[in-house]
Amino acid sequence: MTEVQLLKSIDEATQKISLKRIEGYSQTQGFTIQPELMSHIPLIDYSMVIILISGGALRQTFKVFFDLSHAKVLLKKIYKTEVKNPDELTCDFFKEIANLTAGQMRNLFEKSGFQCEISLPILLRAYDELFFNSKEDVNSKTSYWQIKNKEVTLYCSSTVELFEKSKNRSFLSEDEDGNIDFF
Repeated sequence: MTEVQLLKSIDEATQKISLKRIEGYSQTQGFTIQPELMSHIPLIDYSMVIILISGGALRQTFKVFFDLSHAKVLLKKIYKTEVKNPDELTCDFFKEIANLTAGQMRNLFEKSGFQCEISLPILLRAYDELFFNSKEDVNSKTSYWQIKNKEVTLYCSSTVELFEKSKNRSFLSEDEDGNIDFF
């Protein structure tokens, strides 16, 4: 598998897993994924949770961008009532989404022979995204996508950097039913 193929496989797996984790944790179905351009992500009035998966061979930075009003819709579905202190729960909710996504990616990386660890999720203003410069070359890939349904729009991004030559490496990914596929 070439570096380009490996990066594409990791990117596709991250998008699918983030969708599954948001649907599962929010107990809400009907979300879809659409590719997004960074320039279309509304940074003003949005928040961002960032988490890092890192090891000797690779590093992945996963981010979730969200508007507090959209998050309140998800919390109402989970708790089946209006939440009295939604800001704190919202931040915890999206930290957990990032943690669940990163945890599943770490499992896939380790099954694929990439040893890595996960950082704690960190809450920032989405505007801080301007400080994260991602340089793309043959050993890295950054992608942005939108996860939305009728009521909620979230934005995610992933930057994957490969540090070791990864020829002859395969990557395991889950299919729609949670089964593991080799790429």
